[in-house]
Parts: sequence; C-alpha cells; structure tokens
Amino acid sequence: MNIPIILAIFFLVILSATFSGLTIGMFSLSVDGLERKMKLGDKRAAKVYGVRKNGNFLLCTLLLGNAAVNSAIALCMGEISTGIAAGVVSTGVIFLFGEVIPQAAFSRYALAVGSYTTWLVRLFMFVMWPVAKP
Repeated sequence: MNIPIILAIFFLVILSATFSGLTIGMFSLSVDGLERKMKLGDKRAAKVYGVRKNGNFLLCTLLLGNAAVNSAIALCMGEISTGIAAGVVSTGVIFLFGEVIPQAAFSRYALAVGSYTTWLVRLFMFVMWPVAKP
C-alpha cells in the first residue's frame, strides 16, 4: 500500500466534504435573512454575511474547488487501483463522504458551521480568485 497516496486521498475527501457542505450550507442562508439577524445583533450572521453577499463569486469558488478536488481523488485512486475498481471506489467515497454526509450536516447547522469556517472560505476565495472571480 502506498501510504502517501492514501493520506492524500483522505485529505482530499475532507476537502471535498468541506466544499460540498459549504456550498449547500452557505446557500441555504439568504442574504436578507442574514441582514435581519445582523440587525438583531447576531455576530455569526455578520461573519457569514461577509462572504455570502458575493454569491456568484462564492458559488464559483466552492464549485470549482469541489470539482478539482473530486478529480484529484479519482486520479489518486487510479494510483492505488486500476480501471473500473478505481472509478467505483472513488465514486462511492466521494458520494458518501464528500457529498451526502457533509451536505446533511452543513445544511442543518448552516449558520454555526458557516460562522466557524468564514476564514477558510475567504482563503478559498483568495486562492481561487483568478479563476472564480471573472
């Protein structure tokens, strides 16, 4: 077994889960709803509003990041296994751990998770700016 490749896959699945969960979580929060909560003094809403107000840029950042990470997972799986087996395993791992579970968790706790991860979203937006902003 190639330990560095397995660690890379594990890290990439975590990134996939983050991108996927943040996409559903951030966009389940309306800008108007965040503004109302900010007026009531909700500091979490103020943190999330800072990134959510740039909806198109945020969406492009998260979707491009998720697509890139999922492609990298498939490529890494190809190093461990071959052909159909790599495709089936990577699809299953991405579907369950990179999509379903994080989307369920992030959508349920969107404001809480969003407020804790705004620094990470800003980092992703900075890194993806040349591709996502235009």
